Amino acid sequence: MGFETPIARDGADGLRKAVRAGPDLILLDMMRTFEYLREQRLVRAQELLDTTNQQIQQIAEAIGFKRASDFGTAFKHRFGVTPRDYRKPGGA
Repeated sequence: MGFETPIARDGADGLRKAVRAGPDLILLDMMRTFEYLREQRLVRAQELLDTTNQQIQQIAEAIGFKRASDFGTAFKHRFGVTPRDYRKPGGA
C-alpha cells in the first residue's frame, strides 16, 4: 500500500526517525511513550542550559522533574554529563 513502517529501539531513536521522516502518524506503546516524553524533556533541558541562565532546579521544574537530583541523574544517563558540567562556562 506504499506505507513505510520504521521501528525505533528507544525514545531517542524514535525521535531521530520521526524528525527525519516527518510521519503522518506515530504509534507508541506505553514504555516507548514514557521514553519519548523523557527524551523530549531532556532535549528541552539541554536547550535551556544552552540558552538561559536559569538555575538547574528551575530547569528541572520547568521540564517536569520535582527534584533536581532526579533530573541530574536522567540528564547524565542521556548525555553522559551532569547538567552543571554540560552548561557552558558563563551560562548563555
